[in-house]
Amino acid sequence: MHPYQVDETVRTRVFLLCATTAILIAYGASGLINALHFQPPWWLEYPSAFGLFALLNAAFNRYLWNWGPFSALPWFRIPSVAGVWDARLGSSHDSFASQHQASVMIRQTGSRLSVSLDAPDSTSHSLSASLLPLETLTDYQLTYHYLNTPKPSAPPEMVPHYGVAVLRFALNPSTLKGEYFSGRGRHEHGDIVLTPKTQAA
Repeated sequence: MHPYQVDETVRTRVFLLCATTAILIAYGASGLINALHFQPPWWLEYPSAFGLFALLNAAFNRYLWNWGPFSALPWFRIPSVAGVWDARLGSSHDSFASQHQASVMIRQTGSRLSVSLDAPDSTSHSLSASLLPLETLTDYQLTYHYLNTPKPSAPPEMVPHYGVAVLRFALNPSTLKGEYFSGRGRHEHGDIVLTPKTQAA
């Protein structure tokens, strides 16, 4: 997985929340230890605000970002698109005459994300991505830059190439819809629809 961009105000609020909580915990623990007149051994240090901040930030990025209270509050919300999806793609290569099937796996934490597509003739994986709210504030857009690599059984005219995909969706998405554009080597474009693997394609 690679880092991805989200609304910077969300990142700022998470930073401030983790920093404030870490300072309060460290201050409270230090006060409690002093009140109890407890002298910890040399190998056990007082709680460090910096260490607590690192633990809290890691916990948010790994678990809490998708936990009820945080995912429900718009101040900390990072929409989840993780899962296995069925993909239907139309392509300018055949003038959108047919729909092509593929499988997409999206892995995601609060700070890292990856998009992998497996099609009959090729595979692709994301290199960078952003997940940002649109002006409606209830809709989001996933944009990612990918590298596509043909499989050994692919037609000889298929070559490795870079591309960009743009997918729009509502909060708690059941469908992601958008388009993709391929760069040097293919020069094609098309539409793409993702539905959860458990649903009929």
